[in-house]
Amino acid sequence: MIPRAAAATLVLEHIQPSQSGTYVCRATNSRLPELVNITRSLAVIVTGSNVALEAPELIFPPHNAENIATRPRLVWSSVDGAKRYEVTIARDARLEHVVVQRIVADSTMCLVGANEMLERGERYFWCVRALTLGNVGEQSSISQFRVVPVGMDIAISTIDAGHSSIGNHAIGYGVLVNLASRAVTLDSAHIERSTVFTLLDKIQGRLEPNAEFAVRVRFAPVQSGQTTATLRLWYNDGQERQEAFVNVIRGRGAALRVDDVIFEAVRVGKTALKALRILNRSASTVILRAMHVQTQGPGELGRQSAAIFGIASDMRSDTLYAGDTMFVPVRCSSLREIDAHARIIVHWEVDGVRDSVVARLIATVRLVHADNPSVVVGIRPKVYNVPPGTTVPMEMFVAEGNLEALAQAAVPSIRVPVAFDRSVLREQQKAVHAQYACITQVMGLVEYQHCGRCIALVLYLAHLQCKQLQDSVIRRY
Repeated sequence: MIPRAAAATLVLEHIQPSQSGTYVCRATNSRLPELVNITRSLAVIVTGSNVALEAPELIFPPHNAENIATRPRLVWSSVDGAKRYEVTIARDARLEHVVVQRIVADSTMCLVGANEMLERGERYFWCVRALTLGNVGEQSSISQFRVVPVGMDIAISTIDAGHSSIGNHAIGYGVLVNLASRAVTLDSAHIERSTVFTLLDKIQGRLEPNAEFAVRVRFAPVQSGQTTATLRLWYNDGQERQEAFVNVIRGRGAALRVDDVIFEAVRVGKTALKALRILNRSASTVILRAMHVQTQGPGELGRQSAAIFGIASDMRSDTLYAGDTMFVPVRCSSLREIDAHARIIVHWEVDGVRDSVVARLIATVRLVHADNPSVVVGIRPKVYNVPPGTTVPMEMFVAEGNLEALAQAAVPSIRVPVAFDRSVLREQQKAVHAQYACITQVMGLVEYQHCGRCIALVLYLAHLQCKQLQDSVIRRY
């Protein structure tokens, strides 16, 4: 509640990160006391000097890229809460001999200055960090690339699609550059002897001197490990020519898919549990070697963020057979309010080759107070002892808090997302999102059925109006 907010606009001063949440605006008129207008819900996220900024992910040029233009366009991932980005290009991995250092507003930067042209054939190192008022984020990894060497007028940069799990796909980006003194005509291009890489752009048209042509490649791995491919280009610079760029396209297939773990709302002093889902998408047996939580933000705040997460099981060498899914409990507990960001790293071995993948851990920890009611809903079986093959009815119940507290909110909102692995469960996803002033109860029924080695779940969700709470809401408004 913000008193005396009678103007058409409202400036929130001295607001704290702990005041992040969902707000509504309720307009009243003293002459018409029964007339109340309520806006739709608005999510407010407050950031500041005590909020960790994640390290950006470098997208282009990729690490160890070759044939980069003398004035490349650098691209990296955006960071939540960042207002600016500091970009550094140097001649050495320690970033001691800086060539270019600039602060920009977007997650891209082009070298356009007279003294910003990179030397041909030379190797450079670059990194990015996010900035906001009074806060410097964690520096990205340092990536290196090599500029197009002298003597090569038509070149295409390395196209790295990165890490992608089997069954998914990733997009790799590259640039075809003309460093000749005259324009050329691009006729066509294709990827030789590859079924996992696909060109997404038609490489045709006129390419002026010092101009670039963006190239995108789709990578859909079918097995784990590194894969490369050759791109062959046909063009005309006064004569018909063709050139093969050997192994210029690359990508790495991952046997495992590991999902991010997001704790949407954790109460101070309480422990919340979520499941880290690990899927073996390969046709081979995977040996899980290790799993640990790692800091993501800089300094003490990053360490505090990582400290509230933990793996709630004794993770040693474990076997995950082809097509199987594993759920690993992850806990979150904090004695103070915090917006926490960390990462969990899963190491494994498949067919004698070791690999790893990183998933994000995100949590918003808040105190419970009158303006921020909390209701926790659980699912439990109605019958605990049943023989194999028997259907077990499940019921939802209020595990913590009370529905009356939820009814006191300006616009009660309940959301129940349910995601299923299609290779294990009968239905992949069902979700109910009820956001009405009178619907404050969600009922569900879950059936367990034994099917060989798998457990198939069938979830039926329905949102029903609760008469008592509906009357309470109507009386209030």
